[in-house]
Amino acid sequence: MKKKLLIVEDNEKLLATMVTLLEDHFEIVTATNGRDGIDRAKLDVPDIIISDIMMP
Repeated sequence: MKKKLLIVEDNEKLLATMVTLLEDHFEIVTATNGRDGIDRAKLDVPDIIISDIMMP
């Protein structure tokens, strides 16, 4: 069973690249802003979170 990875990134190209690189190894959930990331993490707790630190 794959670990669940939440990626929070507002840059769509970078987000797509990360998904492409990691999708074979993780079940991926994405969010494009901090609020959505928090909501998704609360709804279905991920094993790992990768988050952009410079986000509006």
